[in-house]
Amino acid sequence: MTANTLNLEQLRARYLRSLADRVAGLKLALDAKRYDEIRACAHQLHGSGRSYGFTAVSAIAADIEQACDDGVAQGVITYCVP
Repeated sequence: MTANTLNLEQLRARYLRSLADRVAGLKLALDAKRYDEIRACAHQLHGSGRSYGFTAVSAIAADIEQACDDGVAQGVITYCVP
């Protein structure tokens, strides 16, 4: 494994560890009905998930972002509540 590969893997691991906090933040924002905050976080996750190679994270975030844009609270709830 090269130094660049190792660094990328370390970044990917750090990113994955940060997701729990981001999901918790999304749930808090949902409870408070702060859809602008939810949309902003989803937008960040949409791009960063793709950048780090986590296409599932990116796809779910894109759906949340779109639900916020469409004003469909149920779409947001579907993804933010287990």
